[in-house]
Amino acid sequence: MWVLTFVLAIEIVGLLHGVRQNVALNKESRQSTTYHDRNLTGIAALANDGDTYQHYEITNVKVFCSHTLVNQQEQWWAVDLGQTYNINSVTIYNRIDHKPERLANIYILVYNPMVHT
Repeated sequence: MWVLTFVLAIEIVGLLHGVRQNVALNKESRQSTTYHDRNLTGIAALANDGDTYQHYEITNVKVFCSHTLVNQQEQWWAVDLGQTYNINSVTIYNRIDHKPERLANIYILVYNPMVHT
């Protein structure tokens, strides 16, 4: 099951063995493009690594959030949850250090790409 959108950090809460937890934590994720700057890369996995720090980076040291290329149309981020869950909530942590308006007019799509024959 893939969840698509453009995000910086995300928690997808569902029931796993009867307990509410972040079912996206450290699952395989992808994004439309990846931003690189000064040997720092905003890879997709940073969005669902459990760290909800809302600043993109500590200058020249570490990146905390996923980041797609700027000025691109239809950016997306996706996570494979690995199985079907009843989703209770989706929390998106937008960056607060620079241009928070980039995360606007978003869609959250949930689908199961499995084809049953």
